[in-house]
Amino acid sequence: MKMAGLAKEYHPAQVLPRLARETDRRGRVLHSAWISGLADAAIRAVAPSTKVTALKICHENPAFESDTLTIEVTLAGEDRGGEVKVFSFAIFNGRKRRIASGTARVRT
Repeated sequence: MKMAGLAKEYHPAQVLPRLARETDRRGRVLHSAWISGLADAAIRAVAPSTKVTALKICHENPAFESDTLTIEVTLAGEDRGGEVKVFSFAIFNGRKRRIASGTARVRT
């Protein structure tokens, strides 16, 4: 509910647990802002002591609160002598369905 409030996006499947359970057995849909935050946290875990300066993400499929999510992060490139790095990432659910993918630019 907090993510919906921050984004000012109140889709019933994201904010009403009962409706979400009645329409889909997996429960509430995770808000896209939550998925973006997860991607940002994963990049910072892989590249500690850096700052994410740009995050481009494409949300492809819904993720549900009952899903187990996996994130794959790959170093896609470096410039300025390694000061700036670009990572690509993909987020999958337990059924190997891609939830989101994108790139993140970080600076040391």
